Amino acid sequence: MTRSRGVHTVELRSNCASTHLRSLTEQLLQQDGWAKGSDGIYAKGGQKLEFSIITNAGNVIRETFIQVAAEQYKQIGINADPKTESFEALVDRLNASKDPKYGDQGGHDYDAGVIGWGLSADPDRVVGVAGHAIPAFWFGLLFILILSVQFRLFPVGGMLTIGTDSFDVPDRLAHLFGPVLTLSFAGIANYSRYMRAETLEVLGQDYVRTARAKGLQENIVLFVHALRNALLPLVTALGTQIAFLISGAIVIEQVFAWPGMGRMTYDAARSKDYPIVMGVVVISSLVLMLSYIARDLAYGLSTRVSKGHRSYGRGCQPVDFASVSICGGADPGQAT
Repeated sequence: MTRSRGVHTVELRSNCASTHLRSLTEQLLQQDGWAKGSDGIYAKGGQKLEFSIITNAGNVIRETFIQVAAEQYKQIGINADPKTESFEALVDRLNASKDPKYGDQGGHDYDAGVIGWGLSADPDRVVGVAGHAIPAFWFGLLFILILSVQFRLFPVGGMLTIGTDSFDVPDRLAHLFGPVLTLSFAGIANYSRYMRAETLEVLGQDYVRTARAKGLQENIVLFVHALRNALLPLVTALGTQIAFLISGAIVIEQVFAWPGMGRMTYDAARSKDYPIVMGVVVISSLVLMLSYIARDLAYGLSTRVSKGHRSYGRGCQPVDFASVSICGGADPGQAT
């Protein structure tokens, strides 16, 4: 019932705002000497207040937009004539069309145009689906083929260019860019989808609406109230990824000829070099434990976790043996 009242209130305020703007527009036109004729269109000195809107045909959104705009203008008393034309013809008219009433100076037989290009889907969703669906090794091969072979922007593979100093940091970073981008592309795509879903869910919570109702800035609402609480599932998912990055990715290291831990572990397992395999397992286990500890510490970023100790209320303290709270000034025998 409360939600329904809120919707009706928003609709009522929107209608009131629209009526106010319409009356203000009509008042300004009348002050300028315009008067409505018998057809409901404003006129001044025998000339009607009218103009034409044009857009490219075949685009349902733009065609609907100019139709709705024309109807709204007519409600005010302005005659708006919506027109549609093919995109190629519209571009030609933008460049060279003329109207006789403009004489030799040239001009157009329309007054406003709605034109542009748009994506059929949201870019974040396209990147999310592409990163989730494209295999990492295939993305790495495309990186080598396009950016390394065709445009020669990055090295094809290896850790260091032959003949260069082993402490040449820019050269190492250039060799590292390809494997890092390939490994992180899928993670960025997946975790951005998780973050988007969690943020949208948090933005619908009551405390976010309360923060906006208090008049807080939108940046404070997003980054302080919404983002901190939306980070919990993302931090949980990222906890296991640190050990994966340290232990190495065998396929990506093979594609870029990178001498990493994954490739070293694979070669050691094939040659039955068990000490190296055991060492890699121990290091990966330690890194996994440290990542879990860092994840638990990062939970403090969330207000729901960092302020959870205040849930007992002032003057109350938890009692372990009875699983109840005893408030200050109350009889311990009357704990609830």
